[in-house]
Amino acid sequence: MRMYPREFPSGRRRKPKRQAERRVYEALAGSDRQGFVYYEWRKGYEHIELDFAVWVEDLGRFALQLKGGRYVLIDGEWRLKTRDGVKLIESCPLDETKLAALDLHDDIAELAKTTCNPYVIPVLAFPDIEPDEAIRNLAKRQGVYPVWGTGHLMADLAEIVHSRTPTSLGYPTTWDQTWPVAGSWPISRFSMMRICWGGFSLPCRPRRG
Repeated sequence: MRMYPREFPSGRRRKPKRQAERRVYEALAGSDRQGFVYYEWRKGYEHIELDFAVWVEDLGRFALQLKGGRYVLIDGEWRLKTRDGVKLIESCPLDETKLAALDLHDDIAELAKTTCNPYVIPVLAFPDIEPDEAIRNLAKRQGVYPVWGTGHLMADLAEIVHSRTPTSLGYPTTWDQTWPVAGSWPISRFSMMRICWGGFSLPCRPRRG
């Protein structure tokens, strides 16, 4: 995978609150799949900052939002276990993930000038906890795909795509095997966005007239 930036920021490597992000970054960077990853994507200040914008050849586009720490659902409310006890989380991680995916979708459509609506799969990553059925079930009802840990991250993304069959989606899935030639690296993220996100439709929902 090609990463933007090329390396995890040196100033964050030792910060405890950035360790989950670093593990996810390294898991993506270490994959032998072809694709591009943008760490901390946000086109404008009105957008929610997306932790990882991911494009993987033969799989598609993912809005990967990260929640480090030990999250739990108690009576339908999100809470975070800390050394000082259990903290109530007022902002729903699932809503954040869906909004970030929508923002990324709009950015791609605007920058790439694609003829198709560039579908983006919303993924909520929990690097620090084991699979939680309560979270999984709630995420499924809201159209978000949770993943756990970092040891099989790329396999988890592949499994998400394979679970989204054309029949269940209700519209055709288009697979494009062509790989973009990106030229020198790094280039501006907007230019790379237009090259590698606009030229593919994995999957792609045709625009309605």
